[in-house]
Amino acid sequence: MRALFLLALALAAPASAQTVKQAPWMTGERLLALVAFPQPAGKSNLDIHMDEQRAKLYIHGVHDATEGKGWCYGTVRRPKPGQLEDEVIDGIKGMPRVQLKRNAADLLVEIWRVKNPCTEERKP
Repeated sequence: MRALFLLALALAAPASAQTVKQAPWMTGERLLALVAFPQPAGKSNLDIHMDEQRAKLYIHGVHDATEGKGWCYGTVRRPKPGQLEDEVIDGIKGMPRVQLKRNAADLLVEIWRVKNPCTEERKP
């Protein structure tokens, strides 16, 4: 019995050591779907509102996690939170479909980097 257990353990170990490439949870496509207008038929007003809030909260989280690490708030201009949201939504709407398959956070940082570059004294 113990030999059978050791054999099973030996066979399972190499399988768990394999690397797995995980697709991003939030892609540009998915973020755009959350803020799409008009929304697909059959969605309730509550579902539409919740999707919009999820998108905004995601954008705010990326903002907080990445500011000063590739883009800098306030060095060139000081946009309001709603303006930052609109900029990234408009920015990803204009991207090619192949780009939208990428991680949404990376896309948002690229958009903010162009509009809000860091100055020499505030390089990431």
